Amino acid sequence: MRTQLILLAAVLFLGAGCSGSKPQFYWFHPDKNFDEVKIDYTECEGQAEEESWKIVDREYFDRLRSPGALADEKTTKKARKKSDDPAAQAKEEWREVYKQKAFDGCMESRGYVRLRAYQVSDGLKKKELPLGAIAGRRPN
Repeated sequence: MRTQLILLAAVLFLGAGCSGSKPQFYWFHPDKNFDEVKIDYTECEGQAEEESWKIVDREYFDRLRSPGALADEKTTKKARKKSDDPAAQAKEEWREVYKQKAFDGCMESRGYVRLRAYQVSDGLKKKELPLGAIAGRRPN
């Protein structure tokens, strides 16, 4: 449970910073061009999707509260409809947390680093994607 709360805090912290127009960070590998970065992103995204489903299928979510409910009980109660299944909502929200963590681990295992927007030079090609922005050298 403590690990889940730490994961939740990290996700909420990163999510709070993503509300602006610029990404919080870019995934970058010094030896790869933009096309290679896109390929790695796609592979890691698929891996993370698969891993997140495996994790939530193994866990018990009937009484587990969603990350949103843990973060802000009042907002979640107002936003939740009576017809919503709290267990399904918790399962989906936790799956997204697990997916992001699995994606981050995959990119890091391939040698990628996170660069803040001000660290990314104008000469790099950039693109914002659902699990994080990417940057790489322009293809020759």
